[in-house]
Amino acid sequence: VDNSAGTESLAIYQRTVDASDSSVTGYVWSTSGATFAMGTIQSFSGVDTANPIDVWNGQATASSTTHVTPDVTTTVANTLLVTTHAMSSGSVYWTPPTGMTEIVDVEVGSTTGGIALEGSTAVQATAGATGAKTATNGANVTPYPGVTHILALRGIGAGGASGGGGGNALSINAPAGLAQNDVMIASISFGPSTATINAPQGWTLVRRMDNTNGTSNSLAVYKLLAGATEPAVYNWTLSNGHTGAAGGIQAFSGADPAIDAENGQTDTASVTSHATPSVNTTYTNTMIITSYGVGATSTWTQPLGMNETADAQGGSQAFEMNWVLQAAPASNISKTATSSSTGYGNAHILALRRVLGNFNAFETLTGAGTSGVIKTKIAGTSVSLATISVNAAKSAVATTFVGTVKIEVLNASDNSAALDANGCRSTWTLIQALSPDTTFTAADNGRKNISFTVPNSYRDVRLRMTSPPAGGPDVIIGCSSDNFSIRPLAFSSVTSNMTNSATTGAPVTSAGGSFTITGVAIAGYNGAPAIDNTKITAHAGAVQTGSVAGSFGAADPATGTATGSTFTYSEVGNFTIGVNGVYDSTFTAVDAPGTECTNDFSNTLVGGSYGCSFGNSAASAAVGRFRPDHFIVTLGTLTNRQALSCAPASTYTYEGEPLRVTFALTARNGLGTPAITQNYTTASGFA
Repeated sequence: VDNSAGTESLAIYQRTVDASDSSVTGYVWSTSGATFAMGTIQSFSGVDTANPIDVWNGQATASSTTHVTPDVTTTVANTLLVTTHAMSSGSVYWTPPTGMTEIVDVEVGSTTGGIALEGSTAVQATAGATGAKTATNGANVTPYPGVTHILALRGIGAGGASGGGGGNALSINAPAGLAQNDVMIASISFGPSTATINAPQGWTLVRRMDNTNGTSNSLAVYKLLAGATEPAVYNWTLSNGHTGAAGGIQAFSGADPAIDAENGQTDTASVTSHATPSVNTTYTNTMIITSYGVGATSTWTQPLGMNETADAQGGSQAFEMNWVLQAAPASNISKTATSSSTGYGNAHILALRRVLGNFNAFETLTGAGTSGVIKTKIAGTSVSLATISVNAAKSAVATTFVGTVKIEVLNASDNSAALDANGCRSTWTLIQALSPDTTFTAADNGRKNISFTVPNSYRDVRLRMTSPPAGGPDVIIGCSSDNFSIRPLAFSSVTSNMTNSATTGAPVTSAGGSFTITGVAIAGYNGAPAIDNTKITAHAGAVQTGSVAGSFGAADPATGTATGSTFTYSEVGNFTIGVNGVYDSTFTAVDAPGTECTNDFSNTLVGGSYGCSFGNSAASAAVGRFRPDHFIVTLGTLTNRQALSCAPASTYTYEGEPLRVTFALTARNGLGTPAITQNYTTASGFA
């Protein structure tokens, strides 16, 4: 940038450090015809060496004590803005642009003839206009023309590598698309082997390998489980005197943060072939991850069959990082990468497994943990439950699980088969499968609520969860640890073959004679209802309400209909069966009363629970007509019997007077111990 008004110029250069720089103590620029000349060098790690400068611009500025850069527009996120301001003054009292960090504030010459130079940096988190950056030369300084420049350095690509030969920080961008609960693996190659390295907060060291031979170097491997929010850049800090560093980060979704296997080793000779030690895998579809570092200027050829994530040079260190999916369990897995130059180095290998455990389900209001109850449900009513992924040790929720899960509702009433390792039995049969399948994402943290409706009733139900839905060698299966019932809402009708509500006519049977009662629920119901005699109401005007005896047979599950054909009624007349007079309190026996259902007939949720019992929702029609089974005649006495004598005296008596007999007639039922039918009265019309 040339300013003819002030006859000053500003030149900006860029260079990527390589191994040749390690022996250089300074760099020389030659000028011709310059009155004064000065300059500085700044070095930055974490820069995309293939395309380091995103945008740049410079301009000459008018005579002033404030000098402004052009406004440029960055095209990528997390660029590092680097500004330079210069003017023909020897003052060193620059104030950097607002929001920027001053790196350079130097001068050459005098206050009446010289150059003052200012350099500043700032991170621009998002792509877009930078705005003009204004620096101010010190107070009480004569205004002079100046020159300014601004550029934006690009960070390395997401999930790629970072290399740096100077400075004490190695910055690595977070991988693109990083999501919560992803497992990140970072590898850093640095030298010499005596250097110290400090990881960003939260990162855990997996293994460090130190090679003291040749151009000594180290390789450090770290892991981190991604949280809900993560920084855009991670910074590793190296001790003073390090000779260079390069590294990279890879992220994997659906991985168990507990590493399945890992190992590392150092080269014992200066070579181009760098082999990892071997590891064994015990699960299908594990992720094999390798990293290599060598103390040389080098490029890499990745191991055969592996995918290369990074090939980077940082000062004295050449770095390589790879991955590949290992479909089947295998032993003695070792991977070899080839460097273009010989050197001593380090190699590491690790295996990540999928989240392998099983599943469980319980009420949505259940707190954190791996177990809980499922309460009584009502057929045809929406069911909401929480499903969870459980870790391999079955001790905690596998918060990193992501994947698609098939969820099935099972009839678990047949427990004749043995319980398997997944908490399931082969004798449990399918009621329905939820559609579509349920997808766990990273944001679910291993727990996801589901809803479904079962139209029919079942006394013993469990859920079975399978991932992937199609099964396979690494399928994960789990059945709910708690079982629950899905009961009918009610008996929709209660009827009888005795349908006569009149005082005469048919049908008619004796008090104590057999008749039928039928209760209709819904399909799936296979219980045997009971009769509640407190809900029996006799006909109007009855002296007393009789009692109903007898029992229902088990309902046909195809229709949910239960019938009893040997019911008896102890009285004359007819009766109705009131609401909940035909009921079932045992169909929900798998659920604990008071905990998983309430001791009543509630069809609305109370504290998250329905009633344990259900009955007829409407009173029955009149059941009758019943007449006495028989009468009992109690003998009375003869009255008005007179004996007359004749005169004169005779030897016989005249007995022609009327003979009157009095007796009691009693109506009785036909039960085993017959009782008087109190409702056989003229007033009621039944006598």
